[in-house]
Amino acid sequence: MNPRPTSAEREAEPAEAGMIEPLDPRDRFTLQAEREFRASIRPIYRNISAIDSRPMHIASCLLLNVDGTPIVSTAAHVIDHLRESPLYVGGSKGVALVPITGGRIRSTSIPHSGRQSDHFDSAFWEPPQSAVTAMGKVEFLNDSRLSRVVPTPGRLYTAIGYPISRNKSSINHATNSITTRISMYTANVEAMPDLVGKLGVSGAEHFFLRFEKRAFTGDGARYRR
Repeated sequence: MNPRPTSAEREAEPAEAGMIEPLDPRDRFTLQAEREFRASIRPIYRNISAIDSRPMHIASCLLLNVDGTPIVSTAAHVIDHLRESPLYVGGSKGVALVPITGGRIRSTSIPHSGRQSDHFDSAFWEPPQSAVTAMGKVEFLNDSRLSRVVPTPGRLYTAIGYPISRNKSSINHATNSITTRISMYTANVEAMPDLVGKLGVSGAEHFFLRFEKRAFTGDGARYRR
């Protein structure tokens, strides 16, 4: 079932006017990442159930331009929801949710022990041009915006997305509107050999941040997850 027409009518924007610039470089990089990449990081929704077509927030995705081809990149366990419900990408402010349908979908295989044992957990959707247009003013990042430098301990990285905890109640079904709420966190890359061994990966395909409880909202306020 398709959801009732629902638009991302409101999107919490960074309050740049009058904002005090943080002194901690981690905080400055966090807010800079929000300004530069928010148009490329979008929320994902599914229907509440097979009989309730209202949308619910479940994840985030990254928009990429791979050799001229638009790609919506997310986790494989997110794409798995397609077995139970349609999925949708939230486009720019004021446009309706865009169904993840048509084009091409690929994801990592489910291990015999289940998706929880898939330590790569990656998927992508190559949307048709009609879906790209329907997303509105978003940005698909090309290779000039991406780094191939191998992460090293001490280097700062920002994790950014739409957490379920902040977005599960941001859908107003009465007015068919959505307010998206983004959160960000910046930390140093750390070597975690014990975790690498536990996951059964080489460590060459992953890098690790040690998460504390502090994060930032889209307007620069502190947010405790």
